Amino acid sequence: MKAFLSTYLDGEEAEKIDLVGLADHICERHSIGQVVTSPLDDVDNPELMPALMKLDDDEFDKEALKYNSKRDVFGFSTILSLSYYRKTHSFLQDIYTYVINKAEKHCPKAQATQLRRALDGCNVGLLLVERVINMPPQYVPMLHTELPADLAFTKTQEDIKDPKEFNYTHMLVVSKYTVPVV
Repeated sequence: MKAFLSTYLDGEEAEKIDLVGLADHICERHSIGQVVTSPLDDVDNPELMPALMKLDDDEFDKEALKYNSKRDVFGFSTILSLSYYRKTHSFLQDIYTYVINKAEKHCPKAQATQLRRALDGCNVGLLLVERVINMPPQYVPMLHTELPADLAFTKTQEDIKDPKEFNYTHMLVVSKYTVPVV
């Protein structure tokens, strides 16, 4: 996941972002989004190991992590609460600053101001979708289509402090584009 994030943003500002912290935060929010990975052989699949089936959920998750860490990640999608965590997670503040700086540089002033107002005054989710460029096309839609159901599911989880965190009024999608050199 860290490899995907290393190309998420470009420029000097992007080099300052704590990608390890961002990757860890994404993994902590595992109920929102999808991860497309390589399959496990039946021998290494924890779901097929009778000895692991006897463990409680927490112990099973710890053991399964050992096997799942052997997988290759081909792509992922998630939504992070930019509004809720920007002040407590430096990597989200850095992404916010990156977006505002790019808007001020490349957009008319009125649009940059409108973006800043939306990011400052609304409940904004940061949609992250990264994948290998040659991912088989049949897997690409699942990175997007399951997100509404994932949000609804997450709101019902007991460990969520404030389900309103996920009532996004806006989504921020950062996408690469080129600007012609004049």
